Amino acid sequence: MRKSVMSALCAMLTVAGGVSQTYAASVSYNLTYSNNAAGHISGNPSLVTDDIPNDGTTYATVTIDNEGAAGLINFTVALSSFWDDKMDTGFGIQSFGFNVNGAATGLVAADVDTSTLPLNWGATVDLSGINQDGLGAFDATINKTGTGGPNRQDPLEFSIDLGLNQTLTDGIFDYVADSIAADNGSFLFAVHIAGFTDQNLDAPLASCTTLDANNPDCNLLTSVWVGNNAVVPVPAAVWLFGSGLIGLVGLARRKKA
Repeated sequence: MRKSVMSALCAMLTVAGGVSQTYAASVSYNLTYSNNAAGHISGNPSLVTDDIPNDGTTYATVTIDNEGAAGLINFTVALSSFWDDKMDTGFGIQSFGFNVNGAATGLVAADVDTSTLPLNWGATVDLSGINQDGLGAFDATINKTGTGGPNRQDPLEFSIDLGLNQTLTDGIFDYVADSIAADNGSFLFAVHIAGFTDQNLDAPLASCTTLDANNPDCNLLTSVWVGNNAVVPVPAAVWLFGSGLIGLVGLARRKKA
């Protein structure tokens, strides 16, 4: 009995501890913060004094999983139904920023599987930080890098190839990390959305003779950065391990008695 208990414990430790990624995992985050309070993009004027307002509106979601081909960490960045009646010419995701930690801190641009990216899109990796307009600095960005092909995406999908410069111990939560520059709060992700109809409910004022991007009263709001700073959830495998461990300990005690 003792041998079987130990075998079961070892099997669960292998899964929960990340030694093997034979189990599938997926986690999603809602992005509910906007960097444009002046434009009242949330439709809530009371938020006008907030630098990075959050009214609970989901502007986009980020899902990370390892449920596809073996050795890949997959990203799906999708815009929410909030934009359904606001799309204009060229609407979509213009860039996406994320951070890395754990085993993924060895990430380089070549680790992003270009075959999973749209035509002429690529990755920029700079672990010293790439500024994302008020949401902080991020280790990596995915955006248009060449001419031709689609300028904006919805959804934006790509994969990190663990068979390149990364190690097979990388997990999805190594790609969920706070912004390294927390001037405006610690954000997990940053998404630049562009090409929607004007959402600046207060502008332009009748007194504006020209549009001025630096003047909220005389500026159209047709692009915005959104992000989130949600607490990282505990992986399902850890919960399974914890409940299984408790059960096995209880079983072993009963057998011993």
